[in-house]
Amino acid sequence: MSCLWSQLLFKRIRNILAKYARNEEQLQTALTYCPPIPFSQVVACEWMIENNHCHCGVGDLVFKRPGFEDYLVVETKYMTSTTGKTARSRRRQGRKKVQEQAEFYGRRWKQLHPQADVSYAWFTNDGGLSRIHWIPS
Repeated sequence: MSCLWSQLLFKRIRNILAKYARNEEQLQTALTYCPPIPFSQVVACEWMIENNHCHCGVGDLVFKRPGFEDYLVVETKYMTSTTGKTARSRRRQGRKKVQEQAEFYGRRWKQLHPQADVSYAWFTNDGGLSRIHWIPS
């Protein structure tokens, strides 16, 4: 199977698993089973920004590209699937929050690993995996 076909297949499976997820833990499991290519190694899951200080924040997932110092920091968020104006507002606010968190945790990972290439993305049950954003050195 060519790399492009396997990438498309993984993306399709990942989005199907995300669609049927019922909580954030299931979203993270879907992402670890079908990681974004070429970032196939899970390096950290529920990692703390500062050692033993969860009040500073906890990142969700970090993937590594095998053989390289390339990392992908992914923040996950489960969005409610109910309808109505309030639910729409909550989903919009949730998408904005998860984007901000992904960028924040990506920049913090870059501070912890300044020699590495670091990117960030977010993963939700209603939008799948976002575009990957690269953090400049």
